[in-house]
Amino acid sequence: MEKYMGNKSKLVDFIYQNVELELTEKDERSIFDAFSGTTNVGKYFKKNGYDVAVNDINDFSYVLGKCYIDCKRIPTFNKLIKFIKCCSVISKILKESKIEF
Repeated sequence: MEKYMGNKSKLVDFIYQNVELELTEKDERSIFDAFSGTTNVGKYFKKNGYDVAVNDINDFSYVLGKCYIDCKRIPTFNKLIKFIKCCSVISKILKESKIEF
């Protein structure tokens, strides 16, 4: 995502290469992006096998961090699907019984 002025999308490869230069084999592969913004840096490091923690004062950045960094897999929404099916069945029963609220 490159919507905001100051995003690091053009710098992320440079940042990554310099971090890699500083690490030894025994160093842990984890980073903290204190000004995560659109999470470009965090996503890049996560894609390259790092454990990533992100932070930003912006609520939008918090949501992006939860979506792109914290999620380990694509959500299935199984509970939501069950709830919707249940509501659908209840709605059908109420309509058929002509009960009004």
